[in-house]
Amino acid sequence: MNITCPACNSTDLETLIDLGHQPLSLMDLSPFPATSKTSPTYSTRMLICRQCFHVHNVDFNPDFEYHSDGCRMWNEGEDWAQHVDRVRAEAEKMALSANTVMEIGAGDGAFLYSIRCGDDVDKIAIDPATPLKLASERFTVINHLFKPDMIWQNDGNLVVIMRHLLEHMQHPRQFIEDIVSRQQQVNPDSTLCLLIEVPCCEEALHRTRVEDWTYEHVQHFTLESMRAMLRGLGSFSFGVSKSYGKEVLVASVYISAPHRKEFDVDQVINSYKTLALRTGKTGNWFLENLEDIALWGGAGKSALFINQFGFPVGTRVVDSDENKWGMCVPGTGIIMSRPESLKNLPVKYIIATTAWRAEDIANEINKHGIECEKLFKVENGNLMEVKLG
Repeated sequence: MNITCPACNSTDLETLIDLGHQPLSLMDLSPFPATSKTSPTYSTRMLICRQCFHVHNVDFNPDFEYHSDGCRMWNEGEDWAQHVDRVRAEAEKMALSANTVMEIGAGDGAFLYSIRCGDDVDKIAIDPATPLKLASERFTVINHLFKPDMIWQNDGNLVVIMRHLLEHMQHPRQFIEDIVSRQQQVNPDSTLCLLIEVPCCEEALHRTRVEDWTYEHVQHFTLESMRAMLRGLGSFSFGVSKSYGKEVLVASVYISAPHRKEFDVDQVINSYKTLALRTGKTGNWFLENLEDIALWGGAGKSALFINQFGFPVGTRVVDSDENKWGMCVPGTGIIMSRPESLKNLPVKYIIATTAWRAEDIANEINKHGIECEKLFKVENGNLMEVKLG
């Protein structure tokens, strides 16, 4: 089984560093030396993608779960505060047109609580680890791992904030896809805004740092790998930039209501499944009227048409291309003739064997002064008349 990059799906991966078995760096704190020394360890083998430079722990155990203490990241530095202010400003800009602002991995809820938005905007904080105590009339708290069905029917646009969340996900791309799919399912006419913040590992790579590759962080994004992951999700606008001394990536994603789908795939498949019945009736008509028919076009797509309907040797076939005159329709032994031959031996019906050229064939029939009662093309397995006027 090929291992693929979680960001861009490339298989061009190499081992960056194998750190062996490492203890949890934050989630297994203990005041007892003996307990600390016997903490369980986990295989930490980092691969790097040659295409987008994404780094991930290929040995991460998907059964690993965060316990109730959560991830105790701490940073009260002035530069960090300025960075958070910048992210908050971006969240508030998104919230201007939103009806709901949801933060997944909200921690104690302080960041979500601090976002200034309209009184009619609902705030939803989701975090399984830390007890959230900021519930109010306009502030919903969910102490549980996020599931897509937590995005319920709402009155309009949704903002989803994910700060320092995706680096803990084994499948971050699928995680975002599930959010997008759910929002479009419950509220297809809305706009979904995603605000993503993750550590940026570029400085760690440039400076050959070791301490960045902790077990809790499965994914390590670069600017290019974040862009690659977002580009792979579909057609929408996004921007990714570096912050906090190039150590953090901030991505702002805007997903508008999806355009009308060009195809209903199930409907198309069902149509092809029932095509044989319709083409069978059309094929019977061809055989019953074979003496009154000429086919226009005998190579390329026309050859597939003629073989599919099983026209026998002796069927009259003409072609616009003089290089094909006197040649056989592939697989049939039917010789192709020049269109003018239909003047000497006229027919009632001409069949355009390529529906996409039917109107041009009608013009050629008129140009050559060829007489026939009707010109047909075949679509959806049925005969359709093409105007000769």
